[in-house]
Amino acid sequence: MQKLKQIQKWIPELYLLFSAFCYWVATSTLFNPVGICLVALLLALFTWKTKTLGIIVSLLFLILSLYMVLALVSEISQFSTFNTKAKVMLAVSGTWLGLNILLASLMLIKWGRDRSFFNATVNPQTILFP
Repeated sequence: MQKLKQIQKWIPELYLLFSAFCYWVATSTLFNPVGICLVALLLALFTWKTKTLGIIVSLLFLILSLYMVLALVSEISQFSTFNTKAKVMLAVSGTWLGLNILLASLMLIKWGRDRSFFNATVNPQTILFP
């Protein structure tokens, strides 16, 4: 049960690692600098677990996913009629990009939370009467 809770905390990172690896494999090139960098950044996050790296990686995935939404809209607009191929492309790519955006956002919230802010206690007398 304890092991499951540890894995559950890393679900966004694990999904994005899987997504980056699938992108790398789907390009059919062994030397893909973008895929290598994405996988390396996520593996570095698993290794060092720093807040700054977590925020940078989540923002990078969020920005790349939003860029890919624009690419998907551009590709869909090139179809003369909205046929079955366009529907399949929209469904598969839309689902994949939607999950990427959702989990990158969850990862940003997770790494962006300042725990010292939430755990701080404030004495009202020091605010009112310095």
